[in-house]
Amino acid sequence: MNNNNATASRPPAQSSGIHHPHPIRSCFPAVLLLLAVLAGCPSCKKQPPHSSTPPARPAVEVEPLIQAAEAAAQQAIRRRADEFETFVLDRRQNAPAYAKQLVSLKSKWLVVRDKLPFTDTDRHKKFVEAEFHAKVISSNELADALQRGAGGLAHDLESIENDLAVQLRQTLTGRSLPADEQHAARQHFQSALNQAASASRQDLAKSVGSLVVSELATSLGVKILTRLGVSAGILGTGAATSWQTLGAGLVIGLVVDQVWGWIDNTEEKITKNISAELESVAARGAESIRQEGTQALRTRAQLWRAVAAVQQP
Repeated sequence: MNNNNATASRPPAQSSGIHHPHPIRSCFPAVLLLLAVLAGCPSCKKQPPHSSTPPARPAVEVEPLIQAAEAAAQQAIRRRADEFETFVLDRRQNAPAYAKQLVSLKSKWLVVRDKLPFTDTDRHKKFVEAEFHAKVISSNELADALQRGAGGLAHDLESIENDLAVQLRQTLTGRSLPADEQHAARQHFQSALNQAASASRQDLAKSVGSLVVSELATSLGVKILTRLGVSAGILGTGAATSWQTLGAGLVIGLVVDQVWGWIDNTEEKITKNISAELESVAARGAESIRQEGTQALRTRAQLWRAVAAVQQP
């Protein structure tokens, strides 16, 4: 039998029913699994480029420190004003003795002598003024009270400012400062204040005159005396170190001018009038210290905030 015919007549082979996938397609699940693993690997993720610049430090909250310094300064202002007012009011106890001198025979005789021809005409007024200095309050005593009010307040503000400088530096650096660094912090803060003040020198001159303690004390003192009725032009002609004595003498002179017109009154009336004048000086002086001190503090607090903002990291 012919082999070719046998092959041609052989029925086709039956399929086994098993499907064999394409070799490449069979790799897809493994590839997808590998990609999923790589996607979840932190070290395999794309990292941002490395920067040599350290991250910026967050801003430090320094406003509470400045507010605390303001509160301390306001307390100092009130204390200085109260001290001046109390000092002057305490002199009311001397008014009766002074009134007795004004109605004495010596006082009346001096009034008569001033009216005589060919004699001095101001002996009685000199007597009234001298007795006021001796019995009620002297120019030196009032000058000292003014110095404690204006000069003392200037030193108070400087002390509070120095404490603030150290506290700000410690807060910004996050550590306590040794003594030598505290001194450097104060100097640096003062230098920064001067630079900030130079940008607003006109406003600063109007309010407090200077950041220097002695000049600040003089500026405050002159403003206080002006509120008490003394001419600022007259005070400006005196030396900066003698404004207290000059101003105090002028204030007492204004009071004596009032007293001189009371010599025809009774002793009780004179005592009452003198007490009223002292109360007026005490109240106006204390209010002047409060107002001028508050204005000086307002200006300095603006500079404190400006410097603190610049020193932020």
